[in-house]
Amino acid sequence: VSQSATGDGSGSSWENACTTITAGLTASASGDEIWVRSATYHEAIRLRIGIQLYGGFTGIETEREQRDWASCFTILDATGIGKSVVVGANDALMDGFTITGGSATRGGGIYFGRTSMTVQNCTIMRNKALLGGGIYLGGKPLVNPYNPSLYPRPSLIKCRIIENSARTGGGVYGEYVLLTLDQCLVRDNIASVRAGGIFFENCAGSVVNCYIINNRSELSAGGIGLTTMDFAYDECKISYGRTPAECARMSPSFTNCVIAGNHALKNGGGVHCDQATPMLTNCTIAANSGGGIYSYLYFYYQDWVGGDYERDFLLCGCRDLPSLVNCIVRNDDPIVLEWRDGLREGEDEPPMPYDPGPEGLNVTSSCISGGWYGQALDVDPLFVDPEHGDYHLQPGSPCIDSASTAGPDFDLDGHLRPVDIPGVGRDGPGAYDMGAYEFGSVPPTLTPTMTPTPTLSPTPTNTPGPPNPTPTASPSTTPI
Repeated sequence: VSQSATGDGSGSSWENACTTITAGLTASASGDEIWVRSATYHEAIRLRIGIQLYGGFTGIETEREQRDWASCFTILDATGIGKSVVVGANDALMDGFTITGGSATRGGGIYFGRTSMTVQNCTIMRNKALLGGGIYLGGKPLVNPYNPSLYPRPSLIKCRIIENSARTGGGVYGEYVLLTLDQCLVRDNIASVRAGGIFFENCAGSVVNCYIINNRSELSAGGIGLTTMDFAYDECKISYGRTPAECARMSPSFTNCVIAGNHALKNGGGVHCDQATPMLTNCTIAANSGGGIYSYLYFYYQDWVGGDYERDFLLCGCRDLPSLVNCIVRNDDPIVLEWRDGLREGEDEPPMPYDPGPEGLNVTSSCISGGWYGQALDVDPLFVDPEHGDYHLQPGSPCIDSASTAGPDFDLDGHLRPVDIPGVGRDGPGAYDMGAYEFGSVPPTLTPTMTPTPTLSPTPTNTPGPPNPTPTASPSTTPI
C-alpha cells in the first residue's frame, strides 16, 4: 500500500501498490502480508481473518526486516469519520502503526470485539469512546459467560496507549477476555467516571513489563479498575493517575509495580480494592494522595449448621485476604481496611463497617510507613529521587537484601533478581530487595524497545465522543 503509487493498484509491488489500506485489505486473503508505506491515511479500516498488516516502510524494501517502523511513522487517522479507527478480526496481526482520531461507543482507537488478534509496535493515541477510549476488547459471551476457556485471547505487545479518553477505561476497556499486555505504556489517559488507564471486567490473563502512568479518572480507578475475576499484573508500573488500581470483587496479583503520585479524594489514592483480595509482590507504593491502599470487603452469611452463621468468602468472590510480599508502602494513610458484615436472618440493617486491624491483611517482608502493627519495617527506604518519580533504591537503603528468599526472576527494569550485596541485609542466595527495583542488578541481553510517539496535530474540538480534558504533564523522568 502506497499513497503515491501510480500503477495498476493490484498490490503486487510498490509500483502497483493499492493507494488505501482499505483497498489493500479488500484485495487480500487469509495468510497474506500487507506492507504499508509511511504516510498518514485518513480512513477507518476493518481487518480480515488471518491478515498481517505491517507499517513503517519507505517503499523500496524487498524484505520485511528492512523496514524501520520506529522512525517511519505510518498513521491511521479517522478524525471526523466518527468510527473506530480499526475493527479487529480473528488471527489478524497489526504491527507498526499510529492509530488516532477515532470516536465510537466502544473502542475509539481499536475495537477488538470477541477476536483473538495481536497488535504490536503500535501507538494508540487521542481517541474517544464511551467504553475504552483507546481500545475495547471482548464482549459478554452468549453462553457460559464465566468460563474463561471460551474467552478470546487478544494480545498487545510493545504498544503505547496514550492521551485517549472515555467514560470508563480511558486507555483500555476489556471484558470477558484472556488478555496479554506485554511491554506496553499506558499513559495520560482520562476517564470521566472510572478507570483512566485500564478497566477490566470479568477478565483473566496477564499484564507484564508495563508502565501505567499519569492516567486519571474523575471518580475512581485512575490507573486500573478491575472487577469480578482473577487477574494478574506482573512487572507493571502504575503511577501518576488518580486511583490506579480499583479491584472490585476479584483477586489480582501485582508484581514489580510502582504505584506512585496518584490522587483520589478518599479511600485509596494508590490502590482501591472493593471485594478484592489482591496479592502484591515486589511493589512500590508511594506519594499517593488519598491514601496508599484501601480494601473493602463485604461478607455474606450462610446458615451452615444448627443456625450458626459464618462468613461465606465464595459468595463475595473472596478466596483470601489482601497480601503484601516484598513491598514498600511509603505513603500518608498507607493502608486503610474496611470490613462490613452482611445481614443475618431477622436483621433489618447490616452492621456498620469496621477496621479489622492486622487480621485484615497478610504482610510478609515489607516496609510500610508506621510499621503496620509491628509486622513491617518502618524506615525511610531511601529512594533515588521520589520527587521526580525515581523509586530505585539508593546505596545503603534498608530495603536492599531485606526481602523474602523468593520472588520474581526479574525486576521492573528487566534486570535479574536477586542480587546479593555482600555485607548488606541477608547475605547469600535468595537475597531479594523490597520494591519494584533490584539494587545492583545488570541489564538483560535484550531490553524492550518502545514505540516512539509521532507528532500529531491537536484533536479537533468537534470530534464526537465524551469530554477529553487535557491530561496532566508526565514527570521529567518518565521511563519510556
